Amino acid sequence: AQLIGPMAALLAAALHAVSIPAMLASVQLLSDGLFSLIITATLVILVRHLHEEKWWLIVSAAVLTAGATYVRPVGFIFVPIVTLVLLLQANRFFNAGTYLLVFALLVAPWFARNQLVAGYAGFSSVVDQNLLYYEAAGVRASIAGTSTERARQQLDDIYQKRLKFEQIEPSSAEAWRLKGRIG
Repeated sequence: AQLIGPMAALLAAALHAVSIPAMLASVQLLSDGLFSLIITATLVILVRHLHEEKWWLIVSAAVLTAGATYVRPVGFIFVPIVTLVLLLQANRFFNAGTYLLVFALLVAPWFARNQLVAGYAGFSSVVDQNLLYYEAAGVRASIAGTSTERARQQLDDIYQKRLKFEQIEPSSAEAWRLKGRIG
C-alpha cells in the first residue's frame, strides 16, 4: 500500500533543496536529521499498523521510538501520544501495553546506567540544564522586563549560592538535580 504519491515526495524534496536552514545545517553534524528519520519511520509503521494490525508493527514502532529517544530525549514526548492513539484502536490494551512494555524495556538500561555511573536517576541531564538556563531564564526575563542573558546570570548566581549553602559538589548528580529544581 502506498501512503503518499510520487508528486508529494518530489515536492518535499524540492522544498528541502531550497531550504536555507537545511543548507546551513548540512555542514554540521546534528542529531536532528537522524531523529526526524526515525520518528518518520515510526509514524509510517504506525499508519501501516492501523491498516494491517500486526503485532510486530507495534513492536517495531516501540523499538524505533526508543531509538529516537536515545538520539534526542525529547522522544519521550512521543510515547504518550502514540499510547493514546493506540488506546483508540481495536485491541487497544494489548497494543498500548505492548508498545509501552517494549519501549520501557529498551530505555530502562540507560536509566540504570545513569544511576550506577553518575548517581543520576534521569534519562538525560540536559533536561535540567535546559530548564535552568533556557526555559526558566526566558520566563524570568519576561516577568522582570530584563534580558534573557541577565536572567540567566541571576539564575546561575542562585545556583552557585545554593551549591555552597547546601555543600553540594558541583560535578555531582545532586548538582544536576538542583539545576532542575531551581529551573
